[in-house]
Amino acid sequence: MERVSRFIGTGEVKSMTKSPYNSQLMHFARKLRKDSTLSENILWHCIKNRQINNIKFRRQYSVLSYILDFYAPELRLAIEIDGSSHDDKKYEYDRKREIDIEKIGIKILRFTEYEVKTRTTDVLETIYQKTLVSTSPQPANAV
Repeated sequence: MERVSRFIGTGEVKSMTKSPYNSQLMHFARKLRKDSTLSENILWHCIKNRQINNIKFRRQYSVLSYILDFYAPELRLAIEIDGSSHDDKKYEYDRKREIDIEKIGIKILRFTEYEVKTRTTDVLETIYQKTLVSTSPQPANAV
């Protein structure tokens, strides 16, 4: 199994297998699950219980020093919903966060709250298509 490094909130680096889950953020993630936005609830209702391509998604999953809205560990795929709290002031933070997460091999799909609320079918189709690509067998000579 592939080994990855993760950052603990203090900056300490630990090596682990599987997922770079950060248990130190567990209580905060639990609070976020309780206080989910309407868009998060809409999307969660559609992707929970392996409803998309039999893929298990987790909600408010902590990775490194961040919490992802949704995460599929077997695909290393994150889904983020950007809402009113994701304005221009947070662009630099969000970009650094995205770079950090992608460095450890997690792909990120981003949708706006508006897209989830008004074009749910399109959002679900995009997620479905991404799961097909992620689960497709790779050619032997793929890098």
